[in-house]
Amino acid sequence: LISEYQKLKAEGPVPAYAQNWVATAYLYLRQPVKAAAIWKQIINLSDRETVNLYFTALVESGQLRKAKALAAKLEQTVPYQTAIYGLPTRQDNDQWLDVQQMRVTLQQNQNRLSRARDQAEHLAGTASTNQELAVELAGVYIERGWPRKAEDTLKRAEYLDPSNIGLESQQGLDALDLQDWRKATLLARDVIGRVPEDETAQRVFRALRIHNMMELDIEGDKGINSDSPVTGAHDFNLRALLYSMPLHYNWRVFAGVGYNNSHFEEGTGTDRVQIVGVEYRNRNNWVSLEGDHHAYGHGDAYGGVLSGWHDFDDHWRLGGSLERLGEHIPLRALRNNVTGSTGALYVLWRENEKRQVRLDFADSRFSDSNNRQAYNLLAQQRIFSSARWILDFSPSISSSHNTARNTFYYNPHQDLAILPSITAQEILYRRYEMQWSQTFEIGEGVYVERGYPTKAITSFSYGQNFQFNDALAFGASVIWDKRPYDGERQRNLAVSFNINYRF
Repeated sequence: LISEYQKLKAEGPVPAYAQNWVATAYLYLRQPVKAAAIWKQIINLSDRETVNLYFTALVESGQLRKAKALAAKLEQTVPYQTAIYGLPTRQDNDQWLDVQQMRVTLQQNQNRLSRARDQAEHLAGTASTNQELAVELAGVYIERGWPRKAEDTLKRAEYLDPSNIGLESQQGLDALDLQDWRKATLLARDVIGRVPEDETAQRVFRALRIHNMMELDIEGDKGINSDSPVTGAHDFNLRALLYSMPLHYNWRVFAGVGYNNSHFEEGTGTDRVQIVGVEYRNRNNWVSLEGDHHAYGHGDAYGGVLSGWHDFDDHWRLGGSLERLGEHIPLRALRNNVTGSTGALYVLWRENEKRQVRLDFADSRFSDSNNRQAYNLLAQQRIFSSARWILDFSPSISSSHNTARNTFYYNPHQDLAILPSITAQEILYRRYEMQWSQTFEIGEGVYVERGYPTKAITSFSYGQNFQFNDALAFGASVIWDKRPYDGERQRNLAVSFNINYRF
């Protein structure tokens, strides 16, 4: 169709109805900029279907100001009810409802999910027989991190038309969020089998395909300039895991390697790790069991990690881990043949995308008879959001207590760190699943260590993240901080990176 349009366009003017077909084709092929450019020239505000498609093209191409202007213009001209010849009473105007749905979509794309929820709940509550509004409301709930609330909304909407494509597609996406893999598989296969050309069906089927792929996860960091007694100098840490495709819906096996290296006053520390494990995921639960082989210069050693969490509802999560030679045992301790085990527990409360609080506790027992107890309280409060910017305030309070003195590794008898920070994220480019963003974080706080004067903590980081599609994402950050250790402020400059690829 598009190639024929190009030929006709070269020969002379193309009728408006044909241009409308071409614009629809461009939108279907995920070329919304070209679609919007055509509709801008031929748009007729009384043509309900074309107006809705033009609005969609503007939103999907990131032209939110133009989309907002279009919705505002329609809101001024489209009445709530219309008079139909031959009928004694005025009838509800479907295009007026379209305009209200446009307002919800605009709020979602401007990261104003509280307003989007209020508007969507009002529309769905005043039109209880409109299944499309219930599906839209469930989509807002999913964006806010409330998949169970979305599930209840979709379940109540089933009585209107249980086999509706939009309903089943949204239920499939919600099931993926809930880790209800069997239900998601049944729904995705059903909708793509019935209407393979439908975009909502394609979306949920693509999400299921991504879930069923193998996964490669790599993360690491490299110290550039540091005199910290914790990380050492020129430290390098790497962890790479390869996950299998899901087995019997809920299981995955994984294998990988880890490498940690740094230079300390007493010499170089190196830990080479081989990792094998199994992961179990179902509704409300996640459990991972891994076995590790360590080589850190004092013969072979075996460790492992059992970790998991349970979701009670859309707001509360309880998690924890049991570790042998895990992340809580510093490399400098291993360098000096000090091993250890850790038990950790955390509670997470998440109201929505704007606000959450997490409390962590860890108890580590070292082979040199040291017992370390660590506490951490971290909160997040969104203070501004728009289509392009997100600004969060994230205060943290951490404390630890150690029973031993004069250990090879940094081991304060008792300390307290208070570090409030501001995080700003800017979306540089976004088109469908592709997104490029940058993140700034700055923090300023205090560190109190028993027996030493209180001094300041300063931290700054800058990073960029690129999500090429829903199968490949990677990012890198530069981190600088200056904080006291035994009364002396030490600096640390490092870079970190991460890659996640599904294939």
